[in-house]
Amino acid sequence: MLKLRVMGSPFEVHTFINHVQSDPQYKVEYTTEVYERINQEDEAIAFANLEFSPPQREELVVKITTADKQECEICLLDGQAVKIGDHITLISGKVYDVFC
Repeated sequence: MLKLRVMGSPFEVHTFINHVQSDPQYKVEYTTEVYERINQEDEAIAFANLEFSPPQREELVVKITTADKQECEICLLDGQAVKIGDHITLISGKVYDVFC
């Protein structure tokens, strides 16, 4: 669990807390906003308890067969395959190395 403390103008603090609450990666369990007058300026302090849950990421496995019938497998994180033409497919994604 993350504990967050934000200080600033009331409008900015409120906007920021609403933005965090709308993000599906964060579950905001508890929020308190306190308004104070500091140095002739209004200031808001917000306290929030957040539960972070990373998004589910899918893997795309691309299998390529060479001219001499050998198979090569490439695993792509967040992979996408888009058919552009009759014999053209655009494949994109992120490559990662689990041994790094």
